[in-house]
Amino acid sequence: MSTKANTGFIIFSSLLGILFLSLVFPGCVHNRVEGFYFIEYSGLKRELVADSKAPDQNGNDLISVNGRLSTPFYSLRQGLEIREPGRSFFIVYWADCPLDLRLKIDGEYVLVDLPNLDAREVEFRYPLDRNALFEGFQLETDAPRGSLKIIGSGVEDSFTGADFTGNPALIGHGIKVLSHTGTDRAEVLVSTELAGPSGADILQIGMRTDSTGPLLLELKDGDGMTREMELRRPENYRQLSLYIPALGFMPGSITLHGQNTRIETFGLHKTPSVPDPVSMDFASILRYPREKWRRSEFELFRWTVEPKVLVFDFSDYSTQAAFLKRLAFFVEKDGFQGRLLTDSELHELHGWNAHDYRAEDLARFFTAAEESGFVLNAEELELREILLSEGILSGDGGGGYRFHTGAVISISRESVDYLRRLFLTHEGFHGLFFTDPGYREHTARLWEGFSPVEKEFWRVFLRWRGYDPEDSYLVQNELQAYLLQQPVFRANTYFIDHTLPRMARLYPQSAGLIDELTANFPNHFENSAAFLEEYVYSSLGLRGGDLENLKYLY
Repeated sequence: MSTKANTGFIIFSSLLGILFLSLVFPGCVHNRVEGFYFIEYSGLKRELVADSKAPDQNGNDLISVNGRLSTPFYSLRQGLEIREPGRSFFIVYWADCPLDLRLKIDGEYVLVDLPNLDAREVEFRYPLDRNALFEGFQLETDAPRGSLKIIGSGVEDSFTGADFTGNPALIGHGIKVLSHTGTDRAEVLVSTELAGPSGADILQIGMRTDSTGPLLLELKDGDGMTREMELRRPENYRQLSLYIPALGFMPGSITLHGQNTRIETFGLHKTPSVPDPVSMDFASILRYPREKWRRSEFELFRWTVEPKVLVFDFSDYSTQAAFLKRLAFFVEKDGFQGRLLTDSELHELHGWNAHDYRAEDLARFFTAAEESGFVLNAEELELREILLSEGILSGDGGGGYRFHTGAVISISRESVDYLRRLFLTHEGFHGLFFTDPGYREHTARLWEGFSPVEKEFWRVFLRWRGYDPEDSYLVQNELQAYLLQQPVFRANTYFIDHTLPRMARLYPQSAGLIDELTANFPNHFENSAAFLEEYVYSSLGLRGGDLENLKYLY
């Protein structure tokens, strides 16, 4: 046989062999995928191969296989071992039909529901165990018709939740979107298994709404448990942080009822590590279980209504005093302002059961200690580090401290429940006064409108309470907090029926002034509280006696 004939025979034999293998072992024939890559976590692009070649159907990646629409099975030529924890498989796609995702991991197949956002691009992430071997994937649908375009795939950081603000929308495993935006409601379903394995205990919901009235938040689990909450003035809040143990269960469905309401983000998160504050509303702070505290002495929160306000919840009065008692006398105690008292001087003096301090006074206190060489205790130094970490204070380069916007307020677990709520409301209004210039101006207008008798009453009242009555800023700050720590309609009751008789008995030199005030200005307290509430309600949707922007209904 000639060389040419021999070569032809070899080629012919090889083709017959390939044909035979393709008939006997159809899985051995793979087609290189041209439309997208598989991208490793490192950024390395890897080619995928398909077990069949999809025909070009105007860009549709779905083909009919045995009467069912699916993609080919896409495989890596060599499986990828996941060497680090916290990684997920991701796929970016566009579809107009419901889809299932079939994954091959460690030689086994896993079937997962994919979210469908009405023909919008989606990036879906599925968590992968460390040391798992990822081999390939396939998409399929039970719908009789549909279109799909796969844009990319690979490995990325794990993600638990959903983010609809970008393009593509980002959705993690366990989330089913019924309608993240709607004319009267938005609803997301959540796998109740998500919180446990991840250790997550904070549920964060980012939202927008056109509602000007209260928004109803409805949470349900799969066993009939329901929790309803009312969000006041929802247009002022872009993110809710809900503590799952305070709810009593892991929600399986989250529904927001309101006009043109949109759930923009949803996420499950672990409590941040020390020293970062836990973002929380007042209702949840009061419900927060002490056994979940990250420190034995106190827990630190960031108020969601005004994030520049830090909230300390101390284990007892003595711990609170170690952090804040010297500061109280330095800032506002009548006869002691500006002095750094020694521990022996402080020992016989009474501080406060709850505290509040603006950034400017915090900076003065720590600067005075630094410049005078005064030795602060360990708790005060810890407070200083928290303030520096949170940006409320910063070093001025000369050994002192600059102040920025922010404030600190505190309560204690030693107070009984009704006092904890009262104190937190009182201190919360101080937090608003410290951080909202408009509210300070509104309070100043109230003060300037007072008669001499009304002004003198407040100076005498605050002197009796232990404050410096000559500090105009302090006087205005305290009067607004005392007026709004209870509902407006109870302001007269609190002062006229309870506080003033006690004041006249314990501070007899005030009796004549009290009589003159109540005789000439019988509605002073209620009218003043109503004036202050006008600003608080118009700007924040909150009212006197109630700073819980998120109200637990049941």
